Amino acid sequence: MCIGRCVLRKHSEENVITPKQNVSLFNRFLELLQAVDAKHRTVEYYAAMLNISSKYLTVICKKNSGKTANQWIQEYTLSAITNCLRTTEMSVKEISFLLGFPNTSFFGKYVKAHLGCSPLEYRRRTRV
Repeated sequence: MCIGRCVLRKHSEENVITPKQNVSLFNRFLELLQAVDAKHRTVEYYAAMLNISSKYLTVICKKNSGKTANQWIQEYTLSAITNCLRTTEMSVKEISFLLGFPNTSFFGKYVKAHLGCSPLEYRRRTRV
């Protein structure tokens, strides 16, 4: 009589992820964000790299940091953008391509929405 329920209970217990594994997955996510040049990727992309669902990646991030996976991706993307604009001579097109944006128009709109000005204007303002 216990066969069906015992197998089901055993199966569900095997799929439980411990808090230690949550921290490990969160740290692996941050390592991926640091290692991948093309920062502007989707939550689904990073979740696939970790072999978990995008929803679960967001839950892990929220539990470990208070920020969603998308917020982390945005933070790393903006950091990479500002760093490239301030410290390199790369063109806007080259930076856009390097960071994984589909085109320079989308890149320009993304920068304007998050930094309040165009990429070239940001570069001009922050250069010494």
